[in-house]
Amino acid sequence: MALYSSIRYSLWRSTLAVFIFCCVMSISSSAKHDDITSHNKDTRPLVMIHGLFEHSSSLSSLKQMITKAFPGITIYIPNLFPGYFSVWTPLWKQVESFNEYLKPIFANTTKDGINLLCYSQGGIICRGILQTMSNHTVKNFISLSGPLMGQFGDTSYVNRFLPQNLRHYVRDDIYEIFYSTYGQKLISIANFWHDPHHLKLYLKYVTYLTALNNQSYHNISHESKSNFLKLKKVILIGGPDDGVITPWQSSQFGFYDKELNVINYKKQEARNEQLQIFVFSLKLILFKKL
Repeated sequence: MALYSSIRYSLWRSTLAVFIFCCVMSISSSAKHDDITSHNKDTRPLVMIHGLFEHSSSLSSLKQMITKAFPGITIYIPNLFPGYFSVWTPLWKQVESFNEYLKPIFANTTKDGINLLCYSQGGIICRGILQTMSNHTVKNFISLSGPLMGQFGDTSYVNRFLPQNLRHYVRDDIYEIFYSTYGQKLISIANFWHDPHHLKLYLKYVTYLTALNNQSYHNISHESKSNFLKLKKVILIGGPDDGVITPWQSSQFGFYDKELNVINYKKQEARNEQLQIFVFSLKLILFKKL
């Protein structure tokens, strides 16, 4: 736990540095929400979304760092799906609730927009938000150690929510639970479990990550690209010392092939033609002149 805390604090500091870099002067609303600092008209408001097993209070340290650098900045931290609710609620349901929370914020920031910072599982939730909400006003999306292309690793997080008699299931076997109708309806991790050895089952059962990656049809498919392209910047933070997201390159839109070689995002579209639309959109954002 000490190592994890040290890594997370290091990520917090890195995130603060990136946030300072990408913050742009703007005007915002001062509407009341769960966790807000006083409003500063000179800085874009920030929404932060917590990760798996976390609470809104889990982001307090990062919030303090940011408010110290930007006194009076408006920060929203939704107190949605705390603790085990983040695990036992499917991601489409979570995205739906976050979208409802964000609607009034977006409605009041149509001119200058907001920054969106998402941690761990929050990163892939934010992908869902950004790709489904046509009226979002997010300018800068900062993903902090998010499993953006899925997870395939037997970390402590995987075993933590399993009953004792099921903890013998590890990385290579847990697909039997995750790739099922009940697994998809009950467990958030199942919605982005990306087993490269069972891709047919992944495509058959996983309705969340496959929709975001344009690997299956969803009612967001026709507008997902245009929604994502509304972003000005995408900032992806992650590294080999992560210890949770596996492979860690998932935080950079990379992932395993069948031989567990990591394929970076630049080569993803060559690997799977169904990913072409999303990866093309990502490239446009990462390489366009700003």
